[in-house]
Amino acid sequence: MNAGFIHEMKIQKIAHTCLILIFCFLGISPALTHATSTQAVFAKSKGAVVQIRVLDIASGAQQSLGTGFHIGNGLYITNYHVIADLLDKDQHLQTLAQTFDKQEFELELVTLDVVHDLAVMHARRANLPVITLASQEPERGERLYSLGNPMDIGFTIVEGNYNGYVKGDPRKNIHFTGSLNPGMSGGPTITESGTVAGINVATSGDEVSYLVPAEYAKAMLERLPAKPKPATSIKALRKLVRDQLLAEQDRITQEFLAKPLKVTRLGSFNVPDSNVEWITCWGNSRNTDSDLLKASQRRCTAGSAIYLDEDIQINSVGYLHSFLDGKKLHPLQFLHQYGDAYINSPDAGDNSDRINPAVCQQDFFRKDNIVFRGATCIRLYRDYPGLYNITFRAATQGSMHTGLITTLSMQGFSMANAKKMISRYVSSFQGAAK
Repeated sequence: MNAGFIHEMKIQKIAHTCLILIFCFLGISPALTHATSTQAVFAKSKGAVVQIRVLDIASGAQQSLGTGFHIGNGLYITNYHVIADLLDKDQHLQTLAQTFDKQEFELELVTLDVVHDLAVMHARRANLPVITLASQEPERGERLYSLGNPMDIGFTIVEGNYNGYVKGDPRKNIHFTGSLNPGMSGGPTITESGTVAGINVATSGDEVSYLVPAEYAKAMLERLPAKPKPATSIKALRKLVRDQLLAEQDRITQEFLAKPLKVTRLGSFNVPDSNVEWITCWGNSRNTDSDLLKASQRRCTAGSAIYLDEDIQINSVGYLHSFLDGKKLHPLQFLHQYGDAYINSPDAGDNSDRINPAVCQQDFFRKDNIVFRGATCIRLYRDYPGLYNITFRAATQGSMHTGLITTLSMQGFSMANAKKMISRYVSSFQGAAK
């Protein structure tokens, strides 16, 4: 440890001690100031926050729960995934809001931003307090306060900190170190000054939580007419969802194609790797001396997908490379197991009846000195024409002892963009590594 570092530590310790002495001189403890801030934020904001329940009209039972907040003129912001069932034409649903003091009123859907998991609701009742959306990003480490109704146990405030944007997320969500729980989705996360920095959206547990930046909510509101009206057509809402998803997959495709894919060595091949910040690659292998068939895998996945409904996550890209080494096997044994691995490789992972069954086309092609057997499988979204789940799978041919199986999965893309991405993907294979 150098002298400069020791000197810096002493200065920090002295400063910390002085700060404590100042608090003590004033008769205030640091812990008390945090508690006071939390109480003040909760007292100021609780009147604008509501629990949101989507009810099945026939049974009168709740179907989904979340949180929302009033931004003025009877408009309330929440997450799209809280009210997503409202786009199901086969269900008869009602959306109710309940205030902190147990007053209840009906909400109607005005518009949504499916890409950023946001929705705007409207109520005839507009006399609740208002929370303002923040106009600038918080400072890293700034204390934030999240409000919501977790697990339907009652209104709750959670302290945490702003930690910038989530690494590996193509849609720039905020990393919030606070304990969000189901039921808090759509609630506001507020600065000490009382403005909304972000909207609660998800959690990974252990105080790793995610917020939608307030800027996306502001952009959604700016697209509304001066006097917004509740949406009356599910068909029109689905068209809006389709248009937003098409625009987002265009953006993702452009980023993917903006620069060549990196390549990395796997077994005796050079394979495509990540070329964008939001795709992360992970490795796995079964490669001991006792293994008759050795396997090495490299899986690259996008940071997050878009919630469409409880069965479908969309606008995601991923690829999987598997190198198999069967030099210890008889050639016929290797070819049998290699063929099984190619047929049973994972697909896009969707089982929803809202997507048509797969239609597949197989072919052989050559890239440099490698011959591939390839297959492209396509599934169409029934409610969102022009969007497809496409899986491209290929296996090297010609060797009796080793082989590479590769899969590129694209969920919620147009055919034109999928073809471009497959072409870039295939062109990245550079032949057997020397």
